[in-house]
Amino acid sequence: MRIWNARGRPFELGVRYHVEPAKGNTDLQPPDQLTADLATARELLENPPSFSVYDPSDAAALVAAAALEAHFLNACDLPHHALSFAAKTVLQVGEGAVEPRPFEYEDTLFDQGADRSAARVLPLLLLPDSEPIRAVIGNGSQQTSIERVLAAGLNLAQAVANEVRLYLVRRLDHVWEAPCANDDRCHHELGLSLVTSTLRDCIVGPWVPDTGRRTVVALKEPLAESLAATDDDSIITFRLDAAIRALGPAVLANVCISARARVLLSALLAAQRRSLLRQERHHADHRGSHSLVSARALLTLAQNGDDAGIYQHIDAYANNPALLGTMLRALSAAAEETSSRAATARRIWPGLVRHVLELNASGHTPFQGGHYGDMALASLIPSTAPKDWHYLYREVEDQPIKWWNPRTMRSAVEEWLVVAAGTADCVDHLIGFLSVLSPEDQVRVGLPWLKALVLPDPDRIAAGSFMVATWLIENRSAAVAADLLPRWQEIVDALVVAGVTRLATYSE
Repeated sequence: MRIWNARGRPFELGVRYHVEPAKGNTDLQPPDQLTADLATARELLENPPSFSVYDPSDAAALVAAAALEAHFLNACDLPHHALSFAAKTVLQVGEGAVEPRPFEYEDTLFDQGADRSAARVLPLLLLPDSEPIRAVIGNGSQQTSIERVLAAGLNLAQAVANEVRLYLVRRLDHVWEAPCANDDRCHHELGLSLVTSTLRDCIVGPWVPDTGRRTVVALKEPLAESLAATDDDSIITFRLDAAIRALGPAVLANVCISARARVLLSALLAAQRRSLLRQERHHADHRGSHSLVSARALLTLAQNGDDAGIYQHIDAYANNPALLGTMLRALSAAAEETSSRAATARRIWPGLVRHVLELNASGHTPFQGGHYGDMALASLIPSTAPKDWHYLYREVEDQPIKWWNPRTMRSAVEEWLVVAAGTADCVDHLIGFLSVLSPEDQVRVGLPWLKALVLPDPDRIAAGSFMVATWLIENRSAAVAADLLPRWQEIVDALVVAGVTRLATYSE
């Protein structure tokens, strides 16, 4: 049912243009609907209702952002006056026309906020194709319009909420993809200035006795050298995320700023590693969000064969099982998001497994530390990323890609089994790993591996595995069809003796 009264219009627009958090965009609306909704948004801003559960500024910015995305990214034909209103709306938000929310802080999450909507699309106004729209908002002056867009972007790049900064730099992917402009203000240079602005407050100074706290200080040029010279415990880890997210695609684009982007990205990745290792908690990146940002950048670089960064990260965490496991899972999760990263992960993963096993054999401690060590060992076998509280900002294009192939990884898995035997977390990861195969192939390939994991310590598997009993029950008929019931039975009987009562009716 449509809500036609003034109070309900912001809500109606908010529902229609609701942002999907994982992708940062909305469903594409037809041109007529967009045009009509832009007119409604204009009316709401000019005559806001006295009360609404949905802020008119948020609703208007959502519609404006959707219209600009439709125009620039999907070649949607919209009236010039509508596009001009959309551009002016997001610029005004970027310039600070909307009052900050009370109690906003670094980890505030609100995908539908006006500043998030403006950040999502403002970089598109830096593209050469946006010149006709910029001419209108700049009163006919190209210089004035570019400066206005840049100033609004720089303001958003310093937003309190990290979410705003991330939304801003994600859209820079389109800026890097556009060819260099033949003028003094290439859009790539402007985009890089937005990236570096997100870094200005990523360090804290010394302790101030009078205030009893450390205050944020500006990161000085040259940024890469300043970061390298900064103490590990002075780095604000989450303030590195936006720049790391932006620079991977910038390096890959091979444009005028790519070489500088590569230098800065290397410094940022090193700074993130140092900062996380410095924190005494075992779960310094317990949600994996920082590691996921780095994993995207590292896999992006590896698309051109530059695998060194991945191994630098792994080696840095060789004696920290919590961070190592988090990084391995983040690499697998980043590979689920795009086909290019999936192909890269598929190529590098067998070598990555062997490399970590060699670290363990050479005296490092990647698998010690109880639960964290077990999870690091298990994470050498890719499995579908969890959908609960992990990873605040996924970027899955459609559905998560199950990028791994158990058959092509057979040799690496068999080397892993020697170390993983008797570890319950490894059993569950192996079951997730096998899920890409048909039931019959799962039992053909997986039963020998499952036997190697379970039989050395059935009691430990029975006490710690969440998935083994269900997998065995669901795949019994496949084992019968594949003439592998005796091997299936051997595992079941061992687990029943160890106390898995769910399997008791299947035991002989």
